[in-house]
Amino acid sequence: MKRILIVLALLALPIALLCTQQNPLYIRVDVEIVELAEAGFKDYGIEKSLLTDIITKNFAAANIIVKSDPDLPKFLLHIKSLPTDNTIATFVQGSFYEESTIVHTEKTIWAITWTQTNIIACPKSAYTKTVQDEAINIVNSFISDYQRREETIK
Repeated sequence: MKRILIVLALLALPIALLCTQQNPLYIRVDVEIVELAEAGFKDYGIEKSLLTDIITKNFAAANIIVKSDPDLPKFLLHIKSLPTDNTIATFVQGSFYEESTIVHTEKTIWAITWTQTNIIACPKSAYTKTVQDEAINIVNSFISDYQRREETIK
């Protein structure tokens, strides 16, 4: 009898998860990379398409679907790097834009409703991995904050 109850409980778990799963959030993603050039700097460059793919997969795992519709809210990852003698200093910012209405004018605009920024410095040899890791940290922070926001709305 205990085995039957355990099996029934295990079978019920996926059904319960399906029932509690939220509707997906649909967004668009934009990655802007500005690397202030020096001789040979492109050897250390961030690959925009690879970073966009990683971000899209992280969002998909969190039930956030990326589409290219310009009417959807936008997650913007902005990376700006400046090389120095032995290191590269980089500004990494993630921002989420949603449609908002200005109360007094009733004008609809795209407003930043979430943002996180970090400035990092690393040796040129670690630049790509360090910036990619920080970008993923910012994306994961957005996902966590968004999920908490959705829980409080319920």
